[in-house]
Amino acid sequence: MASRSARAALAVLGGALFVLGGLGVIYYVFLYPQMVPHYGGGERIYPEGGAAGLTLESPRGLMAWVEADGEVQVYLDGRPAGSGSRITVEVPAGLHELEVRGNFTEAYVGLRRVPPILRVLLLASASALGLTLSVVGVAGGFLGRRAERRPGPEREPELEI
Repeated sequence: MASRSARAALAVLGGALFVLGGLGVIYYVFLYPQMVPHYGGGERIYPEGGAAGLTLESPRGLMAWVEADGEVQVYLDGRPAGSGSRITVEVPAGLHELEVRGNFTEAYVGLRRVPPILRVLLLASASALGLTLSVVGVAGGFLGRRAERRPGPEREPELEI
């Protein structure tokens, strides 16, 4: 049977693993995707001659969305990618040219990196393992205390003749 200190250490280690894994998942899902610059994750563009463009480069790919104050057409590497006042475009890995054409005075191009899914899964697994270890440590502590408090069956003394 494990000692009290071993069960407590298991619960603390499991809790720490759970918290760190959870924080890692939160980082990669919510913070990591925001592109540099950190102050907004995108750029405002203004048309010159009815069009404006951005050069985009990413090793894993991007999600880009365009919000304009009028109807626009969005082109990725010269091919139509969508039209309207809010358009979402998947940009594959590599170097690409995003162009916005139409009758608008200002548009915002928001960018998000695609998070590394294997890293997110690894951190989520670590968090789940930590939660399991913590529950086992705490439950073992309660069961151990309960077993210590419960007296065993009383035996009557044997008489010698």
